[in-house]
Amino acid sequence: MTMLELSLNEVSVCARSKILVENVTRRMVSGDCLLLCGSNGSGKTTLLRLLAFHIVATGGEYVLSRDGYSLLPHEAKGLIGAQVGEPVFLPGATPLSTLSMQAAMFSVPDDSGRMLSAFGLSTLAEQPCSSLSKGEQKRLALARALCTGPELLLLDEPEGGLDECSSDVLAGMLAGSIEGGAMCVIATHDPARYAFLQPETLDM
Repeated sequence: MTMLELSLNEVSVCARSKILVENVTRRMVSGDCLLLCGSNGSGKTTLLRLLAFHIVATGGEYVLSRDGYSLLPHEAKGLIGAQVGEPVFLPGATPLSTLSMQAAMFSVPDDSGRMLSAFGLSTLAEQPCSSLSKGEQKRLALARALCTGPELLLLDEPEGGLDECSSDVLAGMLAGSIEGGAMCVIATHDPARYAFLQPETLDM
């Protein structure tokens, strides 16, 4: 079984003279779950973007390694499933094409039908993503993050806007992912919701 290791060593992110993330040090391995907690503007989303290699640290060091080998950003991105910030979809894309394209990009079996059904999106499979409600787009973004079976899962307040059924689906998929060895980092205002994952907590 492969082992993923995430290491943050005094990581900081600054933009326009403003400190967004300051001196974060953390180590995680496969099967770990970490909750990022804090008020709006505390840097939770910024840290998730850093972990997804969307931005780089302005101080300190972030290393993601697999079986002892430090991964380059383009290598690491193939192991990551991320739902960070507002969902963005390709122009003209549908929920079905979005998930099918994600599976193709990651060279994994296309499980789009099951994922759409799980998140209550089957009847919207061929509708333009732009026509979906905010809640539907959120569910599609979560399905996209989860559909490739990522080794590192990064979720930005995934509980927001979900109905009870979708929340139960998400809980089951998170539990299954972590049990299967995935590493998970979740930004949340509701840490009690994820107590069943036996996570550690980072207050920001």
